[in-house]
Amino acid sequence: MTRLHPPACSPLPVDSGGDTDLTLTKNSLLSFAKNMQRNLELERARINLLSPDMLISDVDPLPVLACSDLGIPAFVMGNFTWDWIHANLFPGSSSECSLITAAYSRATYLRLPMGPCYSPCSHTVEMPLLPGGPPGDAHRARTVTGERPYTLLAFREAPMGGIPDNIGGFTVASMEKNVLGAELCIPYQDMLNAGVSFSDLVAGADKVVCKAGYGILSQLLAEGRDALVLTGRRFPEEPFLLQGWNRLRKGQVSGTSVRQGLTEAIIQALGL
Repeated sequence: MTRLHPPACSPLPVDSGGDTDLTLTKNSLLSFAKNMQRNLELERARINLLSPDMLISDVDPLPVLACSDLGIPAFVMGNFTWDWIHANLFPGSSSECSLITAAYSRATYLRLPMGPCYSPCSHTVEMPLLPGGPPGDAHRARTVTGERPYTLLAFREAPMGGIPDNIGGFTVASMEKNVLGAELCIPYQDMLNAGVSFSDLVAGADKVVCKAGYGILSQLLAEGRDALVLTGRRFPEEPFLLQGWNRLRKGQVSGTSVRQGLTEAIIQALGL
């Protein structure tokens, strides 16, 4: 199995200041549409060189379109698709969004929980929860945090509106710059050098503060953890994430059963 990183031409939203930057995100969508044919040729060449039996895309439409042209089965996996996101952010961009929708129509959608009931794909398979990271090890986390109980500030950048003042306790973050004022801030590379993952920090935390993002919420659900979830972003996904989070955290979610169920579901969906 080969992992391809998304090409720079993908129509990805751009965050700034803890929220979606609408100007830069709109430019990303327009650039994708304007340069799609040229970038599609490059993507076809890249995929043709690898000659895969199938492709699973993290809802990036360009590799799907390239695989369709090459006769390679393509799947997209996510809790939303980019045409839906952009159509909600920019109602006047139907022509650009239709290009993304047309690409998805050539794929099978492996739809994850905590998203809208929308599918632009030719076939849709409902998937179980996919955790946003590997199983964490609380004991491993303690090798860098110490034995003191801690609150994990699970952010890549400062959230819009900042962190609430009443969190209390010993705070830990993993960022290049300690913009949150955490009492212990571990740069990402230092964490890796110590043999510790972000999943370990999640597993070892007594409390977690985070934004409403699929990666962190799914990881918390798989670990059976609760969190203070900060809201208010303009991203259209947020209400669906919060609804799914509130529903799923009331159930008995086991990390082991989640991962076993996901593996079985993927095997069945791909016909392996």
